[in-house]
Amino acid sequence: MDCISTKNPELKVSFLEAIQFGQAPDGGLFVPKSIPQISKKEWQVFSGLDFQELSVRLAQKWLTGELPPDVIQELTERALDFSVPLVSVTPNISVLELFHGPSASFKDFGARFLAQFLRQALQEKKKRAFVLTATSGDTGSAVAQGFYGMSEVDVILLYPSGKVSPLQEKQMTTLGKNVTALEMDGTFDDCQKLVKQAFSDPDLKSLGLTSANSINLGRLIPQSFYYVYASLCCSKCLAPTAKELQLEPGTYCVVPSGNLGNLTAGVLAKRMGAPITGFIVALNANDEFHQYLLTGNFKAKPSKKTLSNAMDVGNPSNLERLRSLYNGDFQKMRAEIQSVSVSDRETEKTIQDVFKKHQYLLDPHGAVGWAALSSLQQVQNTSPTPPPAGGVGRGVYILLETADPAKFSEIITPLIQKKIPMSTALQSVLKKKGNSILLPKKYEDFKKFLKKY
Repeated sequence: MDCISTKNPELKVSFLEAIQFGQAPDGGLFVPKSIPQISKKEWQVFSGLDFQELSVRLAQKWLTGELPPDVIQELTERALDFSVPLVSVTPNISVLELFHGPSASFKDFGARFLAQFLRQALQEKKKRAFVLTATSGDTGSAVAQGFYGMSEVDVILLYPSGKVSPLQEKQMTTLGKNVTALEMDGTFDDCQKLVKQAFSDPDLKSLGLTSANSINLGRLIPQSFYYVYASLCCSKCLAPTAKELQLEPGTYCVVPSGNLGNLTAGVLAKRMGAPITGFIVALNANDEFHQYLLTGNFKAKPSKKTLSNAMDVGNPSNLERLRSLYNGDFQKMRAEIQSVSVSDRETEKTIQDVFKKHQYLLDPHGAVGWAALSSLQQVQNTSPTPPPAGGVGRGVYILLETADPAKFSEIITPLIQKKIPMSTALQSVLKKKGNSILLPKKYEDFKKFLKKY
């Protein structure tokens, strides 16, 4: 698999090299030079596989020539060893639960896959890596779990002080060993800026820096697997459902979004030929991407703190990748993607309404997704004109539920007036004492810390 930089298509590396770089040396992001296509015969076989079996087949398609097929299978099975339930909540809305991994968030898919393949690459070259990761919530805990105890890798997590949930903070700060948590006096965007500066600093080149953020392409490839899986599951029952409900045939993915990595993974899945018609991007008050789709102009802003904190991103890195995947064709992007911005009040009301009406509990991020879908459905039901080609029609919807609601019990419990069941693993984390290092958001202080680490 050849990977090229978004800034320079002539800069070409292998997938294993790309995940070691994290960010391209020229400051761009790596994208696949070409996307593997699935034949009609292969799709027929794939539709009968469970998630783990399908993931192995897809990983082997992506990484042909990088590693032997049996090694790809072993690493993929080791990384993605948890369930991915697709829960039918209404006749045309299914929720893809992506929180059954070790850290109880969708970030486990990318972090664990990246950890396994990065370690393989390092072992082959007898090298070490220094993973820098900025997080607005769930990325940090997933990366910490994914790389924990690996002797080939040191991990430093940067998170904004006071802007992650108590449980998310505990998940990042209680492991120790090769994982260090830096509590930064600033926002997620400040943390992300520090990481990017470090990557481009020649004084730090000897450290072997890489990233486990969605900056790293190794995070996005495995996330495309669950889009393929869910869309295949829905396509099996789409025809009778559409006929019964008088729906337009089509499968639409509702994606709670911050740094746009998850959306980018969905676009990769669609480009492989997965039966996905379009995407609904659900944003909180950090609506810069929504404004971009409305106007064609992007303007980064300082991120705002919301209830859906993992989406609190004012300058999403993966917009650069999306533009590259669409070859700069803004109209084509708008034809496939619609977006909605959702307030905290709407988020709270959605959690209450969905729990009361459907007995299904959403976390704040999933609630932003449901509210965005509801908003578009109201518009299309009253509009005399059909939706744009490739846009959101009256089809079947897959809502990505990205985190265990129990991680946000302090928000949800007062809304539903019920205690949320919490797994034994999460309960044990809360009992542990966290350990973080507080730093200002000045690059000089961060650089000094890295050089002394």
